[in-house]
Amino acid sequence: MNKRTLITFLCFSAITPMMAQDIKGKIVDEKGEPLAFANVVLLNRQDSAFVKGVVSGEDGHFAIDSACNNGIIKVTSVGYKTAWKDCTGENAGVIKMVADSKVLGEVVVKSLLPKTILKNGGMTTTVAGSVLEKAGTMEHLLDRIPNVSAQNGNIKVFGRGEPIIYINGRQMRDRSELDRLSSDNIKSVEVIANPGARYAASTKAVIRITTKKIQGDGFGFDATTEGSYDEKKNTGGYARLNLYYRRNGLELGAYAYSSKQSSPDEKDLQQMTYLDKTLNQQDRTRWKNKTETFSSRLNASYQFDDNNSLGASISFLRNPKLQTDGKTEGSALRDEVLTETNTSIRSEFGQNSNWSSNVYYVGKVGKLGIDFNTDWFWSKGNNKNNIDEHYQEVNS
Repeated sequence: MNKRTLITFLCFSAITPMMAQDIKGKIVDEKGEPLAFANVVLLNRQDSAFVKGVVSGEDGHFAIDSACNNGIIKVTSVGYKTAWKDCTGENAGVIKMVADSKVLGEVVVKSLLPKTILKNGGMTTTVAGSVLEKAGTMEHLLDRIPNVSAQNGNIKVFGRGEPIIYINGRQMRDRSELDRLSSDNIKSVEVIANPGARYAASTKAVIRITTKKIQGDGFGFDATTEGSYDEKKNTGGYARLNLYYRRNGLELGAYAYSSKQSSPDEKDLQQMTYLDKTLNQQDRTRWKNKTETFSSRLNASYQFDDNNSLGASISFLRNPKLQTDGKTEGSALRDEVLTETNTSIRSEFGQNSNWSSNVYYVGKVGKLGIDFNTDWFWSKGNNKNNIDEHYQEVNS
């Protein structure tokens, strides 16, 4: 075998494993019937971080375009207990889901499960009348919608990233709009992974939320508060107040939110490099983040009929404290002999204020659909960052 043939063979051998990356399997229920629209996610074993996710097809089959890398497969579907499986190869086999009696009650009634259909290039899930009405917050609800991951304030569509969200046909401009909704007021959720020409070219994905028709006029309010304290004396919590008044299609609203969070960021990293000598690099990070937030919003809207509505809003967001303090200590050893040390002490403090407003009209004139939005935004902030770094070689 000549040199060129050998190189070609080695390159082909290296590429071949990389080409076979799909992890394939099938999701079934307790009766062995295919389970469609189940979320199948590949997680990193070390920190349970999201790697990739897909939705099972109508025949129950799925294919994740990724190598296992000793990860974990997590399968979720409303009305079923979460299933876990070690990812050991390309063939994940058949994964059986077991009905969750706690979610469905003592009697498992299929009609209580949400219905997901493929429509107009997207997936529409009916929430009204299903167990999804009991999800609670919108984040908990969206995390149970096929093809969507929603955790710690981050909402993503599998394979597409962060989506643009519409509520009753109007684009959401303020994240707090989701906080004011609850699952029992949602009619349906549509997820569009491949937006067409109707949306801007930069749009990666779209989630369209349709609420139930609000019944009754008059004044109402809801308030929520939550606090936390852990073993390391980190405190946090938030308070939220929502006021509204409705009368003959007119709705006036006021919203206020305040939170305070304190959380650690602790990491330990070790990297081994094997050359003529063994290099051992170690880093130890201990940071603490403190955040204070206040936001408020005033809004007014008028719904002329089922197809036409007009509204405006103004919002204020203030972060009086965005603070990070901590230290990173590192060292390097060559053949277990200390050769260098380094230390980085960081202190950062920031503040910002934002004002924004929106005016919209969503309606129909004959067969012509109109979706008009205009926004105004103002922001001001300051940030102070101090970093004190020390590096020293041993015996110098």
